Amino acid sequence: MPSTPDAKFQYPAKCRKANVHSAFCHGYPIKSPTRFPEEPEKGIAEIQEGLEKERGTGALLFESYTLGLLADACLKNERYGQAFDFLEQAQLRLDEENCERFYAAEIYRLLGEAYLRSQQDLGQAEHYLWKGLEIAREQKAKSLELRLCVSIYDLYELRQNADKYRSQLGEIYGSFSEGFDTMDLVRAKARLKNA
Repeated sequence: MPSTPDAKFQYPAKCRKANVHSAFCHGYPIKSPTRFPEEPEKGIAEIQEGLEKERGTGALLFESYTLGLLADACLKNERYGQAFDFLEQAQLRLDEENCERFYAAEIYRLLGEAYLRSQQDLGQAEHYLWKGLEIAREQKAKSLELRLCVSIYDLYELRQNADKYRSQLGEIYGSFSEGFDTMDLVRAKARLKNA
């Protein structure tokens, strides 16, 4: 967003001029691939279209977040090549000065998941998952830390040495005192139960 005194007024005007919903201009995609469960490509296309319109305004707020949403949707639909493309763009954004870093841990988790699910390179999967975990811990982002721990556990389970990581997953799971019905905690509990 421009840093002029009138920026807060110019920014939404640019969005209206480019026919972009102002909520999207503030980084929140208004449509999601989950809105079209039987046609995920339709949801992905809508988010891509919104991202391109946002880029057309010169606004790059929450771009890595939006790219992460696109990559996640592609991973869920086994479109690994497309997921890697979105994640590469997001990773380039993370390397830029003055970029938003709040979503960095999740971008690295998604990169790890992409390598893990496509079974292209488990070494790369491990590298990105541990990098994401390090960032989540630096940011004290417990939910992202939990999500990364579940992904690392899945990697170790695929390598048939999940026992090596079970105690760390149990430790982060045990640090939560509420929200046990959330997807991430449910997934963690299921892995700990199946152990």
